[in-house]
Amino acid sequence: MNYDFSEKEKVFFDVVEACVSAFAEKPGPQYRDREAAGKDLRQALQQLASSGYTQMGCGTGDHGTQTLMAAMETVAAAAPSLFLGVEMSCRMFGRLLDTWAGTPVLKDDVLAQIREGRA
Repeated sequence: MNYDFSEKEKVFFDVVEACVSAFAEKPGPQYRDREAAGKDLRQALQQLASSGYTQMGCGTGDHGTQTLMAAMETVAAAAPSLFLGVEMSCRMFGRLLDTWAGTPVLKDDVLAQIREGRA
């Protein structure tokens, strides 16, 4: 399939790359520290939320699957370990809530926090 991204999507990828560039993988013992990794994850989620990245695939967002995959590749290329944390917290958990949440509090309040990079 021959698929070209639109200018809007290309700008989105650039914004996502700018959000994670500060968290690019760096060798050293500080990145074996769970506290430092958790702090980086929370900061990255907040920055990615401003781009719309954390909303994609969680019931909202105006981008398709191809756009989501390309954005995910952008994050994974910059910081593979961070990518796993981001995807487990916003995408996997967000999709579970969007699909299976039994109460409005979970579906609306908690999912909104995930999309905003606060949970």
